[in-house]
Amino acid sequence: MTKDQLTIDQNLCKSPLECGLCLQVCPQAVFKAAPARVYKFRETPEEEYVLKPYYWMACVGCGKCVEVCPKKAITLKVNLSSRGGVVVGQNLS
Repeated sequence: MTKDQLTIDQNLCKSPLECGLCLQVCPQAVFKAAPARVYKFRETPEEEYVLKPYYWMACVGCGKCVEVCPKKAITLKVNLSSRGGVVVGQNLS
């Protein structure tokens, strides 16, 4: 059984800390806003944070993140066989 595929287009999602809608609506807390680069002796600027599906294995395929993303940066490909042939949410690819 293949798991659903959750991807984020980093070219579209430029400010995950400023927006954060996907972080708020995900029932499984799949996403994590993390610094793209860690600096020595100084804080990473907010614009250098990226959104990652860090806990992607916990994704239930509800599609709330795809629906709420204003930049359409999140793609979710639902595996129908893992849902018993039923699509949960919408066609998310």
